[in-house]
Amino acid sequence: MKKYLFVSDEYLFSQIKDVANLKNMTVADYLRESAARNIRYFSKVERPRYEHIRSLENDINEPLYFYSNAF
Repeated sequence: MKKYLFVSDEYLFSQIKDVANLKNMTVADYLRESAARNIRYFSKVERPRYEHIRSLENDINEPLYFYSNAF
């Protein structure tokens, strides 16, 4: 298991502490849950968008064989 340091401003940490208290969890557990929820959302909603954008960028950079062979 890898460990990472989470650094942010006091306002965000106070909000995190409030939510963790409301959910009866530790701050660390809430951060783990939030990270997992964010990754699930990214996988379902955002990943297809980013992959589509990347494929469009790759299409732009590929040579157009029709025109390159015509000259």
